[in-house]
Amino acid sequence: MPDPLVRVKAQQQLFVGQKVFAIGNPFGLEHTLTTGGEPLMSLLFLRRSPNLWCWLFCVAGVISGLGREITRKAAGRPMFNIIQTDAAVNPGNSGGPLLNSRGFVIGMNSAIASPSGVFAGVGFAIPASTLETVVREILSAGHVMRPALGVFFAPEALCRRLGIEDGLLVLGTRKAGAAEKAGLKSTKRDASGKLHLGDVVVKLDGNKTDRIVDIFRHLDRKKVGESVILEVIREGRALEISVVLEDLGQMPVAKM
Repeated sequence: MPDPLVRVKAQQQLFVGQKVFAIGNPFGLEHTLTTGGEPLMSLLFLRRSPNLWCWLFCVAGVISGLGREITRKAAGRPMFNIIQTDAAVNPGNSGGPLLNSRGFVIGMNSAIASPSGVFAGVGFAIPASTLETVVREILSAGHVMRPALGVFFAPEALCRRLGIEDGLLVLGTRKAGAAEKAGLKSTKRDASGKLHLGDVVVKLDGNKTDRIVDIFRHLDRKKVGESVILEVIREGRALEISVVLEDLGQMPVAKM
């Protein structure tokens, strides 16, 4: 069997300043290698098979930061433990590999921070350890399994305007979803139009939940089928509610 073009190095220790190389199709230009530094008079060889080698002229980019958190507007859900790099990542690079100097895949190019929409020195990649988990889930379940509560929270600014200084207000739940099964109370209006506030989630497994990202950060470390404890305030009373996390992709449509 021919050797793979590149090998994944999911368990490698990464460090800031480490040389990296980004491959992709920026602006539709196929098989482009980009980096963020001065040219190194060297070639990176990637073996496709015992009889075929492909080569690319290389310049040096580096890992600029580790453990970053970014949120894509389209998805809404934050991504954690992200690699930041100064290797030139542009539209079309997403999905391409981020390589170390030995040619191992250490991440997948995913996003940039830019006021113009093109590379401005800050690119992001999903680490290979995350990719390894995602691939296993796709192969076993046919999709990425994302643990979820099935809750729609009010924006943080709205919570503060309503006088809720700590925690997040439950606006609604998914019908027959994890939160509804556990008995979380949603915000509702009665026939006269009066607003009745739902539960306010103040802690998740003992961790404060003043921001929605706090919820996602904790769920990112959990698995579907595991239980979490929500500490909520309901009509002035403190309650603890156990919720069994469910697969977001398999939950029914929203109930608001």
